[in-house]
Amino acid sequence: MSFPVILTEVNNSNGGISKNISRCRGETPGIGNFTQEQLLVAFDLCRALRTKTGIYSTALVDRTWNTYAGRTKYESHVINSGLKILDAQAKRSGGFMTGNVYSNTQYSSYIRSELQTECGGRENAVGHLRNFDINTFQKFQNYPGYRNFIDVLNRDHSRCQEQIGYAVFHTNAACTPATRMHGWVITKADSGELVEVIRVNSSMASYEVMERAIAAFTMSTLQKPEPLLLIKGGLETYVAPELEVFYVDELARRASRVQAEQPIPAPSEQAPVVTLEQPPVAPTKRSRPRL
Repeated sequence: MSFPVILTEVNNSNGGISKNISRCRGETPGIGNFTQEQLLVAFDLCRALRTKTGIYSTALVDRTWNTYAGRTKYESHVINSGLKILDAQAKRSGGFMTGNVYSNTQYSSYIRSELQTECGGRENAVGHLRNFDINTFQKFQNYPGYRNFIDVLNRDHSRCQEQIGYAVFHTNAACTPATRMHGWVITKADSGELVEVIRVNSSMASYEVMERAIAAFTMSTLQKPEPLLLIKGGLETYVAPELEVFYVDELARRASRVQAEQPIPAPSEQAPVVTLEQPPVAPTKRSRPRL
């Protein structure tokens, strides 16, 4: 399983720059190594550049805009997030790991289904064991994202699943509090399928940390930078051939769709003009000329 990663920089109205990062789920086949989701996002920015419309016109001229795609096998012990303190702590503890773990960079625990009631030969009430497992995360209840994490675990469809919950952070004794939270991850316990990601830090370093954590927890793959679209100073410096092919085809598809959706003119509601038959005109009597 692999996910396209899209990074954009957009000028805010107040003059600042906001980095919008979206992790597009799904792998709809596209062209070459690129998925449909990657191509669609790159198409929108490419069209915005070429037509100079919308919010992106200023950002594309003034800033560098990149879309990267690709995939490579993940090595759990190699973090390289760019956040040196976390990279060092994770390397000492063996990187991000699945299952029950408590280290300087993660806390994780199996969370049983509420339908599992037997433990150690003793029968418990429905939901008791699941609530016990969830309560082990209470040590992080004052950290950002905790409430959202608990809410996801308590969803109706979630309570019947056996899951693994993860808190991702690093520790720094020089800071208060010493634990710096990056986010939360929930996966299915049997397959490692991703259930939910809760990010609590908008920095690029924290984003990279979470991407590597997700890849480790889901036994997934990690994005390897592969250029799809590069724009510098409002000029296209590189467009992948796959995107160029997709761009032309997508323009034609959208034009056809717009044409097909054009409303058919409704019949005129004006009342038809009825021509009434005129009554016969009586012949006029002419006077005879005098002789």
